[in-house]
Amino acid sequence: MKPAFDIAPMTDAGVPAVLGLLEENKLPTIGIQENISGFIVARSNGDVVASAGIEPYGASGLLRSVAVAVAHSREGLGTALVQRSLERAAREGPRKLYLLTTSAATYFERFGFVVCARDEAPLPIRNSWEFRTGCPAGAVLMRRP
Repeated sequence: MKPAFDIAPMTDAGVPAVLGLLEENKLPTIGIQENISGFIVARSNGDVVASAGIEPYGASGLLRSVAVAVAHSREGLGTALVQRSLERAAREGPRKLYLLTTSAATYFERFGFVVCARDEAPLPIRNSWEFRTGCPAGAVLMRRP
């Protein structure tokens, strides 16, 4: 039987679990605590098992920290959290979304993201910590038209 998951906004109490999840998935942790309201999490039996967030930069946003605990991979949590994040952005903004990835470009294409040149990113995205430092220069930039 497939476990039940609760998807909800991240709270202050969930920050340590999300940071651990990101470390487990070898993803950057900088900026999480400063943007709690931009994140959603999935919980199983009260434990955070997946995360995704949108960091706002004016009219643009950076989808980041899409991570799922190894024990819950292949259960559709990443897809559910990305879809919820995109729905939230459509309702509340930002309208233009970008992301950086070193290994999941094909995965994000299914949500309408396309690879673009790094210099196509708006200046606020290019000035973000994740763009400048957090992701290697070889990371692919993707945008959602």
